[in-house]
Amino acid sequence: MSGPKDADFVLAGIALLGLAAQRTIQETAWAGRMAAARPAVRKKRPAPRAASDTPRASVVRPAKKKMSPEPVTPPPIPDSERYAEPFAEVAEELEVRSRAFAEDDQMQGHCGSEITAWEARRALLASRAPSAEAVAEGRELVAAADRIVAKSFEIAEQQRKREYVLKAIVESLHAVGYFTDEPIRPSAADPGGAVTLTARRADEQVTISLPLGEDVVRSNWQGFAGEACADSFMEYVAAMDERGVTCTSCNQLGDRPSLRAAGRKDLPRDEARGN
Repeated sequence: MSGPKDADFVLAGIALLGLAAQRTIQETAWAGRMAAARPAVRKKRPAPRAASDTPRASVVRPAKKKMSPEPVTPPPIPDSERYAEPFAEVAEELEVRSRAFAEDDQMQGHCGSEITAWEARRALLASRAPSAEAVAEGRELVAAADRIVAKSFEIAEQQRKREYVLKAIVESLHAVGYFTDEPIRPSAADPGGAVTLTARRADEQVTISLPLGEDVVRSNWQGFAGEACADSFMEYVAAMDERGVTCTSCNQLGDRPSLRAAGRKDLPRDEARGN
C-alpha cells in the first residue's frame, strides 16, 4: 500500500441549474420583508410640522416713510428644523432594515456580528439631534446595511454552489463503488468553513474538502498503488463530468493526474516524458 496522496482539482465548469432562480427567490423574500416593515415604521413617524405652526421671531417693521424700507433678513432656521425631515426619512429607512434583519434567520447566521455592530451604530444615531452630519451618517448606515445584505446573498449563493458540487461528488463516488460517510459541515458560528467528506472502497479511502467560495476541491487518496491511483481518480472525474461538473487537475502530467506524495513539495517527475 502506498502512502497518502493529495489531488486538488479546479471546478472549470459547473452546470448551475436552478441556482440563479434560488437567488432570485431569496432576493424577493428580502424585498417582501422590507415592504412588510415599511407601513408599521411609517405609522410611528411624526407628521411634519406645517409652516404655519413653525414659531418665528416677530419682526418689528419700521413705520412707513416716504422712502422705501430696508429689507428685513429673516432669522436663521436652526439645524433641528432644517434637517428634521431628511433625518426622519433616513431613520425610517434604517428601522425598516432593522426589522427585516430581525426576521431573517439566514442573514443573522451569515452576518450576525456585522448586524449587531450595525444596530449599535443605529442606536447611537437615534440619540442625536437632526443635523447635516447626522443625516450623512444615517445615509452611510443605510449603505452599510445594503452591503450586509449583498454579502449574505453572496454567502448563500456560494453555499448553494457548494451543495450542488457536494451532491455531484457523492453521486460520483457511489457510481465508482465508494461508500460515503455523512459530510462534516462547519458550525453555525463559522458559516465560511469547509465541508469535509470521507469515502471508502475496500482498503482505499478518500477525504475531500470543499472550502466555501473557492473553485478548488481538495482531496487526499490513501491505499492506492501505482496506476490504480490514477485510474480511480480518473473514474471519479469522469463521473463528475457526467453530472455537470467539469474538473481540471491542479497537479497533472499528461492525461492523468500526478498525485503529490505525503511530505513532498514538488510534483513527481515523469521520467519517460522528460518532464
